[in-house]
Amino acid sequence: MNTITLPMLCLILIILLGKFWYRNMQLRKRIYELKRSNSAKDRLFSIIGHDLRGMINNIPAAIDVFRDETSTIEEKEFMLNSIEGNALASAETLDGLLNWGKSQLKGLFTRQLCFNAVNTISNELKLVEIPAQQKNITAINWVPKEVQILADIDHFRFIIRNLISNAIKFSKIGGTIEINADENTQPGFVLFSVKDNGIGIEKEKESQIFEPFNNSIAGTANETGNSIGLMLCKEYVIENGGRIWVESKKSEGSTFHFTMKSFDHDNPAKISV
Repeated sequence: MNTITLPMLCLILIILLGKFWYRNMQLRKRIYELKRSNSAKDRLFSIIGHDLRGMINNIPAAIDVFRDETSTIEEKEFMLNSIEGNALASAETLDGLLNWGKSQLKGLFTRQLCFNAVNTISNELKLVEIPAQQKNITAINWVPKEVQILADIDHFRFIIRNLISNAIKFSKIGGTIEINADENTQPGFVLFSVKDNGIGIEKEKESQIFEPFNNSIAGTANETGNSIGLMLCKEYVIENGGRIWVESKKSEGSTFHFTMKSFDHDNPAKISV
């Protein structure tokens, strides 16, 4: 009787210990997620209260100087550029915050369609013409006309626009940005790259560049920013089945790579746009 009871007691004890360990691990995971969520919210309110508010507050002051009759033409031009820069930075920050908030509240929703990549990229380049011209930066779209991908077009637009904006921000005056695509490196995927010859990224910071609310640095023309954009780029790329990474050399420039599914012409099950 004892020989049967003891193994059963041991088994029950093992099961109870296993359940306790599992619940403890789940509780630890939940606590970690709550801490991370609270940290993200704190950072979010910090961006709204400091970065975004600061950029918007600078605009009325610049307008006052612009309206002042004693201000010189040079001062007015400087203030006008300042207003434009603050407005663009505010719009970029707000766009990132809205997209991040939507992903947190509703989760990421992906509607993958087939579309032409080069046309989409060309349209996004038009949206960043002003900051590029201000720094005399040339952006070259090398993406072949025939490249078609299967992805959420809104996600793709955000990724491309953000990577190009970052390239402009961290490029030197008179720099060059190159956007390219390769269909042969990885079967079933298109490898996109956005390359600049700007200030580059320190090696130890490359692994942190896509982390949530990672501290950002000012651009070469003292442009402000934050890490929301790159964080969302990573989320959107992963949601569409790809991956994203960066290769960089300090003082020589950076190249951001990401992959998207190529369109399978033998199985055109998705709608083309």
